[in-house]
Amino acid sequence: RNNQGSVASTQPKVLNMMVIDDDEIMQKIFIALVNSNDYPTELVSAYDGYEGLIKAGQGCFDIIFVDLHMPRLDGYAAVSALREFENTKSSTILVITGDRLDEIDRDRLPPDVVLLTKPLNPDVVKRFMQYEYAIKSGMVKN
Repeated sequence: RNNQGSVASTQPKVLNMMVIDDDEIMQKIFIALVNSNDYPTELVSAYDGYEGLIKAGQGCFDIIFVDLHMPRLDGYAAVSALREFENTKSSTILVITGDRLDEIDRDRLPPDVVLLTKPLNPDVVKRFMQYEYAIKSGMVKN
């Protein structure tokens, strides 16, 4: 008899999330969204692309939000690098930007990356988070 299986299944799953954005207000919005969740969520914040890549290399994230325009390393370069890292290769990446859609160089972003424009709709962001959590918890097959 294997008791480990039943113990593991009773452990609550945690949604591991990172936000890479130099805007402090955006960071606070994500903290508020995470705090309003009714499921366990870990949030890691990074304020530029380099810091985001360092932190990405130290963890495993289900969902990563990346601003396109940041100091030192922009979102285009950060997303490219995240897709190369072994531990973030399969993370869901959502790009957030204040740009108009016709200003975004879609060719510089992987096709599976979702674009969200600012101002962010908190309900849309929460739906992405809930969906990722449902996948991780085995409630939805991806």
